[in-house]
Amino acid sequence: MGRAWQRLEWFCLLVLCRLVQALPGRVREGLFAWVMNHLSMVLPATKILFENLDKTAAQLALGDRGQFAKNVWHFWGKSLALIVKPGPVSLAVEGDRNAIALLRDPSQPVVIATAHMGPMELLRRPGVLSEQGVGIMYRRYNNPLVEQGIRDALLASNGPIFTKRRAGAVQALKDLKNGGKLLIMVDQHLSKGVVVDVLGQPAMMAPGAIQMAQHVQCPLIPVRLTRRAGQWRAIVSPAMLDMRDDPKVHQRLADEISSWIRREPHLWLWLHRRWRVDASGLKAGTDSTSS
Repeated sequence: MGRAWQRLEWFCLLVLCRLVQALPGRVREGLFAWVMNHLSMVLPATKILFENLDKTAAQLALGDRGQFAKNVWHFWGKSLALIVKPGPVSLAVEGDRNAIALLRDPSQPVVIATAHMGPMELLRRPGVLSEQGVGIMYRRYNNPLVEQGIRDALLASNGPIFTKRRAGAVQALKDLKNGGKLLIMVDQHLSKGVVVDVLGQPAMMAPGAIQMAQHVQCPLIPVRLTRRAGQWRAIVSPAMLDMRDDPKVHQRLADEISSWIRREPHLWLWLHRRWRVDASGLKAGTDSTSS
C-alpha cells in the first residue's frame, strides 16, 4: 500500500507540474496569486502568520493585518509559480560591486546566505549570481519517487545539490574549496542552531553558513530577492570577510536579515513558526525539525 501511495503522489505531482508549466508565465503567476489570495483566510498557515505578527507588533507597523496577510499570500503565489518552471530567468542583480565581483569570479569560493525572501531557487540558476550556477543544501523528500523527480528537475538547469547530512556537508565543502558557490537558507529554526535576536524576539538560526565559510576561509555574502515593477531582482549585500563561529558574527547576519524584513515585510515568508525559543534560549516545544 505504501508503494502504491508513493506512485500515486508522484503521478499527481507530475501531471500538475506539467499542466502548470505549460501555461504562459504571466498566466501562471496570475493563477497562483489568485488561488493564494482566495484561500489565504482558510489555510492553517495564516494562523501562524498572525501569531508571528503578534510577536513583532512592536517592531513593524503593517497596517491592516488581514490585508497584509493577503499581500503575503499574493507574493508567495507568484513565487511558487516561478519555482515550478525550470530554466533561465530574467533577473537583475544589483548591490555591492565588490561582492558581485566575488560572485562572478569562477575560482573564488563563496558561501551565499539568504532568507525566506522570495523563491531562493532563482538565485541558483546559471548566469544570475554565477555563470556555472550555485550549489544548495537540500533536505531530502520522504517519497523516493518524488525525491528523484525533484533532484532531476533541479540538477537539469542549476548547480549541484547537497543533502542536509554529514556526507552532503563534506561534498559541499569540497565543492567550495574548488571555487564553488554554495547557497544556504539561514533564517530557519534549527534545534541545534544559534540563538539570535530577530525583530526583537529570540530565535534559532542555522549556523552552517558561517561555519562552512570559516572552514574554507572564504567570504560569506548575504543576498536577498525582491520584486520591483514586475521584475525580480537579486540584491547583493557587502561581503562578510571575518568568518568566525562566534555569537557576534551570527547576530550580525541575523541583523542583516532583520533589516530585509523591516524594509519589505510582505516579501518575507511569515507562514512558518520562526520563533520557538524562550528568553533563556531554550527551545520551546518538542519539534526538532527546521522550518
